Amino acid sequence: MIILMKAHFSAVLPSRLRITRGLQVLRSIILLVVAGIATGTAPAQTLKRLHAEGKKIVTPDKQEVILRGVNLGQWLVMEGFMSGSNGNMAQVDMKRKLYDAGQTPAQIEGLFEQWRANFITRADIDFVASRGFNCIRVPLHYELFLTRGQRELRTEVAYADGTAKLTKYNAYKTALKNWADNNELAMVDSIDGFQLIDTLISWCKPYGIYLVLDMHVVPGTAGTNTPITDQLYAGKDFFTDSKNRTPLYRIWDKISERYKEETTIAMYDLINEPHSLSEGDMGILKFSYNQMITDIRANGDSTLIVVQGTEYGNQYKRNGGINSLFPTDFSSRYNLVYSIHRYRLPNNTTESNPWNLQNHVAYFADAIAFQNTHNVPYLVGETGLDTDYTRLAGNFDLMDDLKMGSTLWSLKYHTDGGVNRAPMDIPGVNPWDNLTQWTNGTLFNNIRFENCIRNPVSAYWEAILPRYPLVSGGTYKVLNYLSGKALEVAAPATNDGDNVQQGNYTYTPDQHWVLSLSDAWSFMNANSGLALEIADSATSNEANAQQGAPTQSDFQKWLLEWKNGHAYSLTNKGSNLYLEVAGSSMDDGANVLQNISVFSNNRKWVIVPILDQSIGLSTALTSPLPPTIRVYPTRVEALLQVEGLSPASSLKLYDVSGRLIRSIGQQNQEQVHMDLSGLAPGMYLLEIRNQNEVYQTKIVKL
Repeated sequence: MIILMKAHFSAVLPSRLRITRGLQVLRSIILLVVAGIATGTAPAQTLKRLHAEGKKIVTPDKQEVILRGVNLGQWLVMEGFMSGSNGNMAQVDMKRKLYDAGQTPAQIEGLFEQWRANFITRADIDFVASRGFNCIRVPLHYELFLTRGQRELRTEVAYADGTAKLTKYNAYKTALKNWADNNELAMVDSIDGFQLIDTLISWCKPYGIYLVLDMHVVPGTAGTNTPITDQLYAGKDFFTDSKNRTPLYRIWDKISERYKEETTIAMYDLINEPHSLSEGDMGILKFSYNQMITDIRANGDSTLIVVQGTEYGNQYKRNGGINSLFPTDFSSRYNLVYSIHRYRLPNNTTESNPWNLQNHVAYFADAIAFQNTHNVPYLVGETGLDTDYTRLAGNFDLMDDLKMGSTLWSLKYHTDGGVNRAPMDIPGVNPWDNLTQWTNGTLFNNIRFENCIRNPVSAYWEAILPRYPLVSGGTYKVLNYLSGKALEVAAPATNDGDNVQQGNYTYTPDQHWVLSLSDAWSFMNANSGLALEIADSATSNEANAQQGAPTQSDFQKWLLEWKNGHAYSLTNKGSNLYLEVAGSSMDDGANVLQNISVFSNNRKWVIVPILDQSIGLSTALTSPLPPTIRVYPTRVEALLQVEGLSPASSLKLYDVSGRLIRSIGQQNQEQVHMDLSGLAPGMYLLEIRNQNEVYQTKIVKL
């Protein structure tokens, strides 16, 4: 679903500057380095690797990250309850429906390829990003990791009847096990699952959106709820036949081998919603998790792993049983995330589950108790589907307050119009009420983003949009709530008085803002180092927003207020007027100005942290340190050392706003130490004056 990030901003890769211009240029460069963003063309974003640290999910430099996103349900796993009037159908039943209507197996596979190509496109990801979400959970079907030939054997089971069905099912399970044992599963780059994930990564990475890979349907199924089962022959066969388990282990092993270095993938969610499990089933589930975790870690893969309990991912020990899914039950406890799937439940921290189940965490009180006991982070992998918008808002507000990551179910829904419980409604007839639309192309047209109907209920959007903690010194994109477009400097330019407008977000530094807090918030453009201000210190309606040299004027300061609807108002301290997009425009290049204190959607702003590895500055502003100078460590807890200095050298340390924090005057020593103990964690800039040269490099204080 959606995302929150809280961070003392810090980048990872060191950059060095040779300062050859005046104080204003120095200030701009400081902000550029701190933001970790190059001028010129947009860099390819590389998200920071996430890991678990107690109850938190953090980056390597200790920034806390709260994921808030959406699920792409119904895309790669069709579920009957999302298809209108056919609630109890699994995807395999849907294929059988087409088969019974005269389609050949090859034709059916072709139709599902068209479905996958049209249901989610780049436009859908653009929309998710424009709403400020930083995470997408991707429900997967294990069949996507079979070759076409292997899938043919599977579909023979789906289209068989009577005793032949059981015979073919047993033959298929044996084949699955043999493919796994012979290393013939998920071995081909062209497999649909890999191709789809690769495409999603390319779409999500420029926006800084993390992915959670969720195996929504596993071989043999892990429960009895038909829409999320494989339903080839028997229910919960995952637990009764090891031939179904070994292939799942192999598929996750191969996913891990392929993506272990891909930091855009935040988590592996190994088995979706196991439920109705016996005590023995719980033991098998624990064994299976341990096997998959061991395989993944043996690949050198530190990606976070979600473990779901029984009862739809919420219960981690059966009443009176010996089998549990506690951290102590896993051979490797590192980077495990626990799951909650919660729908339409009370929003308070005192009410416990009414079923008297042990370690069932769907209710917040039980989740808090479990987390305090086991010191683990959560992902609320599914939530939403609620038309009580007050309750829905309370759900997300409390998850935000508790710093629980969450992903909304789900981005698109069939014929949700009139119900309005999802962001997008797919128009037209339910896909299984009229099969003609599969063959005449109508369905594939209806499911495309541009033809879906956005939920018209403002209270729904006010409930679900993400709230991100704001940290002084952090770098953010600022999205207009109405248009979804980013606050930017036109051109992009670097001069005093250059205009501020909105534009489609493209991950360029002119769309990034370094926030700092004193008596109010200041917004410094990461491209220019200049401040967001009201032109000419005007107090009149419709006075223009622009950038200007930092002066600490009240007209460069902004009062932020969290408004109903998960967005901030930006009120200029000097004029007491709201920042808005002129005329509620939805267009690129629309002007940004101040206006009367009557709040409206074009005066709401979603402020989203930028969390990436950075690629340093443009070569026009950088030069390497001389080989004789060494600065270490660049990620320092207390003592920073600089070696190889010439006589009469000096050191200065600046914070993110350009304020001098530490200085060491002229030295005649080759080696100089600077004590950073006591400084707040975050990004700093070390300036080295050595003979007639001036250099700067980034330092991360841990």
